[in-house]
Amino acid sequence: MPRRASSNACGRQTAPTLPRTETGGCTGCGGQRYSGYLRGRETREAMSPCRMGWVGAPTDKRTGPTAARRASPLGSRMPLGERVGVLMRLFSFGSQRWSCCRPAPPVVQCVWRAERRTFFRFERRRRYDGFSALARNAEDFPPYGPRGVGVTPPLRGQEANVSSLGKPNGIMEALGLPEGFRERMARFLGPEYPIFLEALGRPPEHALRANLLKVEPERLLSLLALSASPLPWCPEAFLLPGGIHLGQHPLHAAGLFYLQEPSATAAVPLLDPQPGERILDLCAAPGGKSTHIAARLRGRGLLWANERHPGRARVLLENLERWGVRNAVVSVESPERLAEHLESFFDRVLVDAPCSGEGLFRRDPQAVRQWSPEGIAGCARRQQRILEAAARLVRPGGVLVYATCTFAPEENEAVVARFLAVHQEWVLEEGPPWEGVSPGRPEWAGEVPPLLAEQLRRARRFWPHRAAGEGHFLARLRRTEGPRPKAPPLWRPHVPARALQAFQAFSQEALCRPVEISRLVLFGEALLALPEGLPDPAGLRLLRAGWLLGRVRGERFFPSHALAMGLEPGTAQRSLELPMEGEDVQAFLRGKELRATGMPGWLLVTVVGFPLGWGKQVGERVKNHRPRTAV
Repeated sequence: MPRRASSNACGRQTAPTLPRTETGGCTGCGGQRYSGYLRGRETREAMSPCRMGWVGAPTDKRTGPTAARRASPLGSRMPLGERVGVLMRLFSFGSQRWSCCRPAPPVVQCVWRAERRTFFRFERRRRYDGFSALARNAEDFPPYGPRGVGVTPPLRGQEANVSSLGKPNGIMEALGLPEGFRERMARFLGPEYPIFLEALGRPPEHALRANLLKVEPERLLSLLALSASPLPWCPEAFLLPGGIHLGQHPLHAAGLFYLQEPSATAAVPLLDPQPGERILDLCAAPGGKSTHIAARLRGRGLLWANERHPGRARVLLENLERWGVRNAVVSVESPERLAEHLESFFDRVLVDAPCSGEGLFRRDPQAVRQWSPEGIAGCARRQQRILEAAARLVRPGGVLVYATCTFAPEENEAVVARFLAVHQEWVLEEGPPWEGVSPGRPEWAGEVPPLLAEQLRRARRFWPHRAAGEGHFLARLRRTEGPRPKAPPLWRPHVPARALQAFQAFSQEALCRPVEISRLVLFGEALLALPEGLPDPAGLRLLRAGWLLGRVRGERFFPSHALAMGLEPGTAQRSLELPMEGEDVQAFLRGKELRATGMPGWLLVTVVGFPLGWGKQVGERVKNHRPRTAV
């Protein structure tokens, strides 16, 4: 089997195991005693395979694999949550043993492997969905499965029923809208309220955004054989026709496009990042807006993507790697700590603030169930703290875009109004006159001074009954010019000569032309190319600093998946081109080896010239070196 990145390095979720404390006497199988969940005799009996249902009790007359499967608590009728709980304990028997001393029959090992896959699917789903109560943005929830941008197509099974409902009462019953939410929206929207409800009953819309680092939008549509209309606010994003699912397409794995909620593509055009600037995406996971910023930077400047939750930060990093981003830093920090270390450092800052997720109600039933006025108030307090910290990170004359995916004025106009009332050095700029997008509504935010109300009307609101996509709020703030503080010192690490020699030897063997690199740093075995203008990150928790080239072990260099995805077409000396519609490309994306002949060594596996990952020729086999998280 091909060599794989370690679980810690690639960010894969691993199943918890129970530490073994001492051997004991399981009456059914001579098992062992474990601590953690249970103690003493209960531990011995509960943790033995006999008691877990893999084998009937010693006095049970049912025998054979079929009976064992029927008696198993992991049967198909068991709720997924309970199955996972049982499986977590069964992971103590990692060698797939029927008892503590002899292997299980092959049929039971098959059951074990199936349940193990179920566990990891559950973990992957939890990793994407765990924060839907405080939904980060609408792009968290596209309907393309665990290896797409996200998961959770909550209304997929109900689309036909919901879309056919014509009466508001039927729509409210299907979506389960809280009564308090209905009353608020009826008061806010007035005669538009029935049209708004009807829009919530329609299936969600989806957009495709081209990766300008790799391909022009017109060529991408040609490769996909698609005819789609660009969105009014984002020329590189296109509204997808209904029924098209591209999350498993090879060009998606190659990083040529990102599947995103349509209105979520408006935040970065409003931010308007320019090549060479220093940009911060403060609440960046899962990476839709960070990848958008990276494409607009065109590989020049610095993208700093921050996400304070480690699990979501790993998803963010995976998407940036797939996108082929070279000039990004991924940190796992709070906004306050970033402001302490990088005050007035960035030209532009994007705050995609955690919110109550009202704009996602037709995508995420959990957001509907967890909605409450108290939750809105709590989100508003947190958003105020985040906005205050974000403002400290913007240089004089810089831009800050505040974005949410909720309709609640307490989290939108009211948050911006309180900020502007305290910070006279900030002004709210007029948003573009996009088709179907309405101005801010200061009258919903309570008592607001007339001058401040005039500024709040410059914000922009997206509504599902007026424009493509879900509910969004955007406000573009600019800090007035003033004296700029002294810039923090640049990071100038030392790189051992052996690391440089190992990478140069690999480059001569595998690459046609040298990769443009300015500064290198070696962290343990990891060799990284640092982006321009990166300050010294001492005291900050970084998940990734720059472009991971590979790992140096002794005098040998092992290339990374990030290096493969960041290479331009035609850079590798040897490549294996796979047909886009063939079985080989799907097998490679699933982590399988390929059959091919050629000289031994590293080669780049491509589709229509774009990298999918590294392979290594060994005899007549091409070992697959895509990381497991990319499979």
